Amino acid sequence: MDNDNNEGWQTARRYKKVNRSSFNSTIPNSMNQPTTGSYNIRSQVYRNQTASAEPLNTMADSNNNQVTSQAQRYATTRYPFSPFVVHFKDDVRDKLVMEHLVNHSKQQFGFDLRIVSYRRSQVNCFRGEYDVLVFVESTGSFEFLFDDAHWPSQLVGKNFILKKPSIPPQLSVVVKNVALNIDWEEFTTDLKAEYPDIVKVVRLKNRNLQDLKAVKVEIKSVKIRNEILEHKFISISNMRYEVVEYLALTNVLI
Repeated sequence: MDNDNNEGWQTARRYKKVNRSSFNSTIPNSMNQPTTGSYNIRSQVYRNQTASAEPLNTMADSNNNQVTSQAQRYATTRYPFSPFVVHFKDDVRDKLVMEHLVNHSKQQFGFDLRIVSYRRSQVNCFRGEYDVLVFVESTGSFEFLFDDAHWPSQLVGKNFILKKPSIPPQLSVVVKNVALNIDWEEFTTDLKAEYPDIVKVVRLKNRNLQDLKAVKVEIKSVKIRNEILEHKFISISNMRYEVVEYLALTNVLI
């Protein structure tokens, strides 16, 4: 047999052998199940699909939690000021309480009290006791109610306990470049002596709770705060300090 015929015969044998192997690999076994190779591939695909689905479910749950927390934050920050809490030992109608308070402000002081919202609550109250939450609309109304002298002795014929909120950012300023080694007690005493309407003086801190050279000053008078900001400086103990508006951190809901 010459070389050309010999090579052709060997090629034909290899071709038949390859076809026979390929054909056998596709025949199912006696249990009519896929071959081992095919089963492994399908199992791997299933595992990949499962692995990719789990993060999606986790992300969906995370998004649901974010929506819930966002709604909660919105509910607590929808009003410009924290509420004045009027506590009663027995049941009251919040609408009548508001009407009495607004009429008292108008008749006794000639002040037009601006209320943006109010509601009755039993949170943190004993059984049978109620709180009426009063949300004011403006800094003027906040300043008015912050003064104890502007409240009546009773509301709707009932005794009450008033819980006032802290001074809001709208009534605060920041004093800059206050030395860290300053005599703090002397500084705050002189500051309050110069401005009696100051309620609180707080040194600001950074994220690591380290003291900054910035001092937050809370003021109960809209007029005094505006005057300080207009002057842009205050003088305390023969030292001149720059004053700027206090801007609270904002929670952005995305």
